[in-house]
Amino acid sequence: MIKLGFHWRFGVVQGGSLSAPAASFNVDVPAGASSLVVNFTDTSSNTPTSWTWAVSGGGGGSSSFTNSTNANSQNPQITFVNSGAGNPANPPQTFDVVLEATNAAGTGTSSVTQISVMPV
Repeated sequence: MIKLGFHWRFGVVQGGSLSAPAASFNVDVPAGASSLVVNFTDTSSNTPTSWTWAVSGGGGGSSSFTNSTNANSQNPQITFVNSGAGNPANPPQTFDVVLEATNAAGTGTSSVTQISVMPV
């Protein structure tokens, strides 16, 4: 007689519950000359499932997501351009970057990180 059997094992997390993410990130280059390419790395805790990146400021400069990334990528790459590029007499332009990380328990927002872009 052949005896077949299955054993299913289910894990149960005790004493824990899901918390909203504590959003945070690192940048590889916080300042540089125009066109500055910056890689952003999500370091958020509590297992986010979605990300929203926002860029503001720049004083007339521009920013764009590059390398097939976008505002909802976990680890985007963004190019920052100083509107006075080519004229070293123009001031640096500062861009503010904020990350919102979300999971089923809620959303956490990171503090602003500034990226400074020189005109040359």
